[in-house]
Amino acid sequence: GLGQNISSNQEIYKKILKKGYSILAPEYGSFGSNTDKMTEKVIKKQTEMTIEYLNKKGIPNEKIGVIGFSMGSFPAIEMASKNKDLKFLVLISPFNSLRNETDLLTKGATIRLPKILKYGINKFPFLLNHVDNIFKNNKKIKKIEAPVYLIQSANDKIISTKSTEEIANNVMHLKQFILLEKGGHVIEENKLNAFDQL
Repeated sequence: GLGQNISSNQEIYKKILKKGYSILAPEYGSFGSNTDKMTEKVIKKQTEMTIEYLNKKGIPNEKIGVIGFSMGSFPAIEMASKNKDLKFLVLISPFNSLRNETDLLTKGATIRLPKILKYGINKFPFLLNHVDNIFKNNKKIKKIEAPVYLIQSANDKIISTKSTEEIANNVMHLKQFILLEKGGHVIEENKLNAFDQL
């Protein structure tokens, strides 16, 4: 997720290891020991390097699963859209489109935006087009051939259910969409339990 480093979600790492997988968790630019800037170009390069690294270690795409949480869905979707034959893609509280999050962002229930910024978003929503065109998650998701699993909390104050439903409607191979009644925008126990059931 945005604002998190690779040590932030240890509990889900434990679940992944328990399922018999190993973990490779790339660090965002400007986080931890990664001195790169966090830009779209760097994230795309990093996703390419990650797959190349695993392939060189003798791990084919068919044995690689990708998991993305919140803004981490951008590199996860990027990786899955560029690489065929991946085993799976799991998106937890996935970021899809800023346009879908406008209502939540401007209400300021969780993120306190300056009034002038809220006014600008409400008055000129087309300003969000530029950011959506950078990420293009809602377009890239259509290219993914891997089985896709989605986990979302109904009362998430950052990512709307509408946003995740849009992803669900655009994937080719949706295996499961788990919509949880409780929980917010963190990987808490109910999301870990849902992940365990996949």
